[in-house]
Formats: sequence, C-alpha cells, structure tokens
Amino acid sequence: MTPTVSLKKKCDEIVKEFDDPAALAAWIGVGRLNFVTSTKGTANIDGPGNYDSRIRTFGEEKICVTYYYEPCDDDNACTTDSVVDNKCVHTPITCDDSNPCTADSCDPAKGCVFTPIICDDKNACTEDSCDPAEGCVFTPIVCDDKNACTEDSCNPDTGCVYTPIICDDKDACTVDSCDPVEGCVFTPIDCDDGDPCTIDECVDGECVFTPMDCDDGDPCTIDRCVDGKCVFTPMDCDDGDPCTSDACVDGVCVHTPITNCNCASKCPWSIRNDLYTASCTEVKEVSAIEGILANDPAAVAVLNPESITIDPKYGTIEVHEDGSFVYDPTEARGLYNGAYVIFKYSATNGYCEAKNQGTAKIQVRCKK
Repeated sequence: MTPTVSLKKKCDEIVKEFDDPAALAAWIGVGRLNFVTSTKGTANIDGPGNYDSRIRTFGEEKICVTYYYEPCDDDNACTTDSVVDNKCVHTPITCDDSNPCTADSCDPAKGCVFTPIICDDKNACTEDSCDPAEGCVFTPIVCDDKNACTEDSCNPDTGCVYTPIICDDKDACTVDSCDPVEGCVFTPIDCDDGDPCTIDECVDGECVFTPMDCDDGDPCTIDRCVDGKCVFTPMDCDDGDPCTSDACVDGVCVHTPITNCNCASKCPWSIRNDLYTASCTEVKEVSAIEGILANDPAAVAVLNPESITIDPKYGTIEVHEDGSFVYDPTEARGLYNGAYVIFKYSATNGYCEAKNQGTAKIQVRCKK
C-alpha cells in the first residue's frame, strides 16, 4: 500500500509544499484526504485527493492543520480500486477471455492469466484437440493400414492394433493364402496329371485320377480312351482262313467252316530249312529279305516269334514276325569253332499253318 503523504501547516506557515509531479500525483489519485487540527479538539475533513478547503476558527485563533492523504491502491492487479462513500473499495476483476481452451485466473502481481488447457482423455484411440468455440474435442482415430490381410482395431492403452487374419476355408483341396490387396485367396490344388483319359479331382487333399469309363457294354469291342475320347474297336476274329466265317459271339471269336470252300490249292504246304554263318564273338543281325522266310515264297509270317529260344550256353536269339532275327553270342559259354546253333519255328501262308516246323542253323566260326 502506498505510504501516507502528508502536508503540515503550522500557524498559517507552510512547512512543505509538493510541486514534484510524482509527489503531487499521490494527492490527486484515488484516496482519502484527512484534515486534523490541533486546537480545541480535532476536526476531520475527509475528501478525495486534490482537495481544496478552508478551516475557519472563532476569534481568529491560530491553529495547526495536518493533511493526510491515504491512497486506496491495494497493489493487487486483480482488483479495481475506487472510493465509494468516502471509503476505499477494492472490486475483484473478472478474467474471462470467452475461450474454453484456456483456464482463466488472476495473478495479484500480473493480473489476468489465460493458461491453455491440456485436452487429454488418456485414450490412445483419440486425437485430442481444443476448439475455441466448443472446448476439448476428442476425435476417434482411424486405424487402417490399407492391408486386406489384417483386422484393424484400437486399444485405448496402446493405440492401433493390426491383427493378421486367418484365411482358412476348411477345404483340404485348396491352398489358402492372403493378398494384401484382395484379401483371402483360396486356390484349388492342381490335380491335372496331363492324361486326357483320366478324370482328375481332389479328395480330402489328395489328387485322385480315375480312368474314363469307356465300357459300351458290348463284349465284342475293345474299349479304350484315345486323346480323351472313348474308342470302341470291334474284336479281330480273322483267323486267316478263307474257308471259315469269322465272328464274335459274346466276346468269343467263332470260326464257322464255309461249305464248298476251295482252299486245297494253298494247303497243306511245307517250310524249307535255312543255314547261316556267324562269328562267335560278334552280334549277327539278319534282315527280313535274308531271314528265315526269304526262301519260302508261300510264307507270310512267323507264328509266335517271341516263344523261339536257343540253348542258353550258345547265347541268345531274337526272331521277328517278318523272319528277321538277331543272334548274340557275346554271353555264350563253351562255344567252339564250327558249332551249330539251332532253333525251330512255325509259319503261316495266310490260310493255314505249315504242316511242319522250319529249322534254322547258324554255324559259328571262331578266329584263332
């Protein structure tokens, strides 16, 4: 509080005058001015600063008057100081900036203080801000990682959570995966065996290849699949005998003799024997034009060539239907110079089988 300023007059003699602007300001501010006389009793005259008054006494008595100025400033920036009914009044000021984003208060030394408030709801799933018109605003955040393979959510304590989704269609015949753009992808297992004659499918996670059913119900056809299509080939019941009528009955070939058929000129017939030479250390290959049927104009084919064999100690023989053959002595045991390797065979002229078997001899020669 500002110290009291006084001016003392003694017997009409001014002891001190205030003409300094700073000192004078104390007299003309908000406050009270007291006049105190030292005559019979005390006379108080209250009034504001810059007070001009005269005091009269009876008998022109000489008096001594002391002026006191008491300012009303309480040195508090949070009040408005005034004099009401000659009394100091200190009215609290109102600190309100009409902004809900500040905490309004008053500092006795500084006056109004507008402190920005902190908007924090302790929730990691909101963006906290303050709107001067509305106050604190808590806007939910959007948790989206743009990945179709995660489930996006928010935990109030930790914030956004991205949990990988499980792509499982419970089908053992698909490969389950996830594409970040498209999401779950279920690709069928590839069960293509490359064979057009099988029906390819997946059963319980395993590929199953079922042959196409090409059964036409006819026992006299050979049923098979060719390039994905069923082919039904009639059974070949031709016995090569022009004197029989050949047919298939319930899956069995039946050869019925033809009455008055002229086949005697071609049957019976005989096979001529053959003689060949070969090395005892090298493979001998004989073509059809030199083979075992070459010297038999009536012969057309060797019957059951796969059944023709020789004594294993002399090597191996492979005879073909057209009469060609291959003799291999390289694995022979005890083969000697001049030995004969013999094999027999049967043949047909297209009408009937020769009445006798043919005999082929191979004489081996071993170099010394």
